[in-house]
Amino acid sequence: MWSLKLRAFITSLLKDENGAPMVEFALVLPVLLLIFFGIIQFGFIMFTYNNMVQAAREAARTLAVQETNVTEVQQVALNQMGFFSGLTFTITACEPVVMTPPHGPACAPPLDPASDVSVKITVPFSEAAIVDILGFFSTGDLEATVTMRKEV
Repeated sequence: MWSLKLRAFITSLLKDENGAPMVEFALVLPVLLLIFFGIIQFGFIMFTYNNMVQAAREAARTLAVQETNVTEVQQVALNQMGFFSGLTFTITACEPVVMTPPHGPACAPPLDPASDVSVKITVPFSEAAIVDILGFFSTGDLEATVTMRKEV
């Protein structure tokens, strides 16, 4: 008698589909969250990169147009990156050979060492990323480089 009731109870449990949507949601939610936060992460890194390019462009323009030194150019780039003041940027500027001794390092090939200026801004991916759960951004650098012709 009790075995028939138990068998009927188990059969009714196996046919019951009331919790199926909750189980499906629990299986799909981690994938959706991974995609959603991946989009946010990618957007923030692109935002950082675009600002780095803009800062490098302004710094290279300052170096190309004005009689200035590398330290002032680095400050121009840092001022442009104000929103990202918490990140550790490496700013490398080079200028034509004719101005090198009193100012800063000369541009290396493939740049024209007599007339090109270049500004490169780098930041580690680990700092540029909002969250690095899976370790994708633990190594490497985000880099923006701008080269301009020196105006005489």
